[in-house]
Amino acid sequence: VIIVGRGANIISKDLPKGFHVRLVAPMEWKIARIAKITGKKPKEAEKIIIEKSAARDNFYREYMKFDPADPVHYDMVINNARYASNEAAGVIEAAMISRGLV
Repeated sequence: VIIVGRGANIISKDLPKGFHVRLVAPMEWKIARIAKITGKKPKEAEKIIIEKSAARDNFYREYMKFDPADPVHYDMVINNARYASNEAAGVIEAAMISRGLV
């Protein structure tokens, strides 16, 4: 099972075969990606990213009492700007295999 979303790693932290991944990327990459997907101008895309990130981080801190940026909450952190989706999936799969989870 793959659980994606707010606090999934905290909710599932005690599962014996859990594996938690955080995807990150530089702001410039996020802006270009959101602008391309939505057709918005870069400044508009940046505003969307900042607002949604702030709302998500506030949710984590208020309701889950943890800092989502702290890497100790994850087994792996992957920079989206460095890996295509299929490459990231391969890295995650390899790590899970090496830990006997797959």
